[in-house]
Amino acid sequence: MTSDKRENTSSPLVTVITVNCQSMSFSDVLAESIKAILALKHRPLEVIIVDNGSSDGSYKYLSELVDRNARKDTMVRLLRLRYNCGFALANNIAFASRNNAAKYVAIINNDLIPTTESLGKLVELLERNQSVAAIQGKILSPNRKIDCAGCYLSQYGYHFAAGKELPAGFCNRPAWISFSDGAYSVYRIKTIEESGSFFLPFFMYGEDWELGTRLWKHGHRVMYSPILAGTHYRSSTTSNFSENMKRTLEYCLWRAEFTLICMYDRLLYLHVLLRLPSLFMIFLDRLLLRGIIDGVLTGVKWRRKFGTGKPTQFGQPRLKLDIFGWYVLQLKFAINFPGRGIRRSKILYTSACKHIALSSSVKGRNMVHTNFFDGFFSF
Repeated sequence: MTSDKRENTSSPLVTVITVNCQSMSFSDVLAESIKAILALKHRPLEVIIVDNGSSDGSYKYLSELVDRNARKDTMVRLLRLRYNCGFALANNIAFASRNNAAKYVAIINNDLIPTTESLGKLVELLERNQSVAAIQGKILSPNRKIDCAGCYLSQYGYHFAAGKELPAGFCNRPAWISFSDGAYSVYRIKTIEESGSFFLPFFMYGEDWELGTRLWKHGHRVMYSPILAGTHYRSSTTSNFSENMKRTLEYCLWRAEFTLICMYDRLLYLHVLLRLPSLFMIFLDRLLLRGIIDGVLTGVKWRRKFGTGKPTQFGQPRLKLDIFGWYVLQLKFAINFPGRGIRRSKILYTSACKHIALSSSVKGRNMVHTNFFDGFFSF
């Protein structure tokens, strides 16, 4: 990675946003997350915590945590929303209320415990690389394996977390990525404003994929750095949702994927055909079929409203899967679809990520081909 000239020598103000919703079931993780966010060493620092319509007492718990752990040199605000308006909109509300002097905004989930040095190191890299609009570090799972070392979109539209479930010693080189994980990412505010807006109003899922793609389309880059970012207790909030809400999340996932395909993919119809094994089973599920239809309609609408950007000197990195391997994964999905629920989906997703991570090499300028991860991870 080449470094650009740093704009100035003063430390820039960073706004950290974390969104909370119904978190008392994992209050121990929430407490560690808030304490770690307030203990981040970077200064100057502004922290905005948004409670997204919680009714389980977590807002009061958050208030007490902030009162006990906030530092005098940190600006801390706690916003309370009347209802759950979704992850993206809650972040947008906080983003709109930030200190106007902030140069960067960091999104940190309430189930992620950041390392104290991580924010300062990531901001330092952004200061040295002015073409980089967003950055993420190495995020670990509680089992000390990799949770995410950057995110890639495939040429068929699906997304994959690089290095997922590999040992923490892998993924030790920086890389350009399709988008940064919304669990913990740092964005340059100027480039967000140049690209139109912060997150688009997805209720759940898709906001980080879309923003990363939009930043690339507007001539900016998204970067992974092997800096240890923190430990992520992924899905702590959603794992305690009711079965009906979990089904709604599956709807949101498919809606988000097809929204993005319709917004940015010129080979829409070809990629739909390549998904036929899994789509055949989804046609038997009215809710997921509704998600696909709504995703297509939303994607067409947003494509007209926000545009798709113009060709730039930087092309978004994409993960290119060989067609045989892709259909193996598709058939696995189709076979396991009946009654799978979110848990089964996650098992298949993790299996796919590991399969890709252990079988892939970078060939060409912007496309990641099979054997990619042999060169990317083995050192």
